Amino acid sequence: MKFLVADDHAVFRVGLVYLLQKLDPEAEISEASDYTEALDIAGAEADLDLILVDLLMPGIDGFDGVSSLREKAPSAPIIVVSARENPADVQASLGHGAMGYLPKSSSSDVMLNAIRLVLSGGMYLPPALLGRQEGNVRFDSMEASLGQPRLSEKIAHNLTRRQRDVMRLLSLGRSNKAIAQELGLAEGTVKVHVSAIFKALSVTNRTEAVIVAGKIDADDSI
Repeated sequence: MKFLVADDHAVFRVGLVYLLQKLDPEAEISEASDYTEALDIAGAEADLDLILVDLLMPGIDGFDGVSSLREKAPSAPIIVVSARENPADVQASLGHGAMGYLPKSSSSDVMLNAIRLVLSGGMYLPPALLGRQEGNVRFDSMEASLGQPRLSEKIAHNLTRRQRDVMRLLSLGRSNKAIAQELGLAEGTVKVHVSAIFKALSVTNRTEAVIVAGKIDADDSI
């Protein structure tokens, strides 16, 4: 596998490299200390399997940097790794194209499991930040480890019963394969349901679907 690790703190970058080597001892791992280096590598390496990026690095504003990496490497999932722990940063990172958000305070086991989840097509959201409120930001619909998220009436009205089941599991960050296993469906059937959900919510990817679902839930609860 091919990974890109971007962090301006050398010690933490070394730690992430070590973690990825535990995941795949034969992995090819590129390192960057700022967004300029990261973007150069992402542009040159067309077959990256995963990008781990510190939110705050020299060169570009953090969220713009995530968006730029998304444009340079559209097929590589991005996990933001940050010392900042607040729901607003999580939501903004997802909105700019990340498929996961890992606080730097996370244990190595949590990080490894999060990386595996994202590599399998899922989304990782830090349970400690879910359900909190900060300003108008809410994550009640994404409670990955605190129980099943609810679906607002606006969403439920536009989806079939099975699509609602799939949407709940999408909100928990499950991959298509995991959803298929949990619901007893073929993986191809799950893909069809996911496509229908995207159409119903007027979105183009899983990240947008979860964010839109969260916003509708927040509006309904006011």
